[in-house]
Amino acid sequence: MRIGFLFLIFLLVSCVTKPPESPYAPVYLTKQARYILLSPGDIEAPMDLGQHITGTYGEREFILDAWTEADENRVTMAFFNTLGVGMGDLSFDEGRLFFSSAFLPPQISAEYILADFQFCFYRAEAVAEALERAGLTFKVEKAEGAALEVRTIFEGNTLIIKIEKGISSVVYTNYFRRYAYTLEGSW
Repeated sequence: MRIGFLFLIFLLVSCVTKPPESPYAPVYLTKQARYILLSPGDIEAPMDLGQHITGTYGEREFILDAWTEADENRVTMAFFNTLGVGMGDLSFDEGRLFFSSAFLPPQISAEYILADFQFCFYRAEAVAEALERAGLTFKVEKAEGAALEVRTIFEGNTLIIKIEKGISSVVYTNYFRRYAYTLEGSW
C-alpha cells in the first residue's frame, strides 16, 4: 500500500514537472508556434563556405555576404557588406549563443538567424520533430530528375515557410514574416 502511494505521488509530480527549458529564446514562427533551437549535432553535413545573400524584407532590399563554418559541434557565421566590411558575427554551440552586430537592425536576433539556417541545412527528421512539438508540419519533397529539394512548413493548411534547396543556391521565403532571400554558394 505504501509503495503504491509513493508511486502515485511520483506519477503526479512527474506529470506537473515542466521539461527543462532551452537556454535560448524561442523563435516564434507564427503567433503561437514556438520553435526551440536544435543542437549543432543535427546538421546534415559539415560546411565551410562563403555565401552571397540577396533578399527583401517587406519593401526593402538587402545584399550581404557571409562565411559559414558548421559541423556537429558548432555553427559560426561572419557577415560582410559588398565591400568586405564586417557587419556582424554569430557563434553557436551546445551551451553558448553569441551574436554581435553594430550594423544589423536590433530586431534581428541570433535565434531567428539560426532557425532559418536549421530549416535549410539540418537533418529533415530532426527539424520535422522539433516543428511538430511547435504544432507545425514540415514536409520535404525532391523534384524528379532534378537536384532540387523543397522544404515547407505549414500551420494547419497555411504555408508559412518555403525553402527551395538546389545544388548551389537556396531560395527561402517566409510568408508569415514577409521576407525572402536567396543564398548562393556551394554545399
